[in-house]
Amino acid sequence: MSLYESFSNVPDFRRKEGQRTPLAALLTIISLAYMCGYMSNRKIRAFAQANAGLLRDLLDLKHKVPSHVTIWTCLNEVKEASMIEGFHRWSSSASPMVAGQWISGDGKSLASTVANMHNEKQSFTAIVSAFCQQSGLTHRLAAYRNGKQNEVHTLQGLLAHFKDAGVVIALDALHCQKKPWPT
Repeated sequence: MSLYESFSNVPDFRRKEGQRTPLAALLTIISLAYMCGYMSNRKIRAFAQANAGLLRDLLDLKHKVPSHVTIWTCLNEVKEASMIEGFHRWSSSASPMVAGQWISGDGKSLASTVANMHNEKQSFTAIVSAFCQQSGLTHRLAAYRNGKQNEVHTLQGLLAHFKDAGVVIALDALHCQKKPWPT
C-alpha cells in the first residue's frame, strides 16, 4: 500500500470549490517532507517545490504544489486521529513486524503548539512514537495534550499494539514506574 493510498480514506474537511490538490496528495507531501526533516509550513512548501516534478508525476498533480497557507490549513483542520490511522495503515504494510526486532518508544513536544508558555497553565501537544531500529521506520504514533494525558500512559496504550509480537521494547528512564503496566 502506498502512502497516498493509506491517506485516501481520511475525510476531506474542505469545500469542493477551489480544491486543487486532493487531500491524500497533500497529506502525502506533508508526510514525505516530515520524514526528510522539513517541519515548518514554509519548509514543507520548499521541499514540495524542490521535488515538484517527481511529486507531480507520482501523485498525478494537475496544478503547482500547494502553498504554505494550504499546508497550514490542512494541518490545523484535518482530523488528527484519521491522519494517524492512515499513517498506521501505511507503516504496517511498508514494514511488517518481525519477532526479535527492537522498538524504541519516545515522546516529543511540538513547539508550535505551546500555549501559556510562561506560567503554570502551560499546555502543548506531544507526539509519542514507536520506532523500529532495524527498518528505520516509525511503526506507531499517538498524540496527547499534556494537561490531559502524559507520555507514560500514552506510550503504554501505544505499545499494546506490540503485545505478543515478540519484539524488544527500549524506553528511557521516564517509563520506569513502580506501578505495573496494565496487561
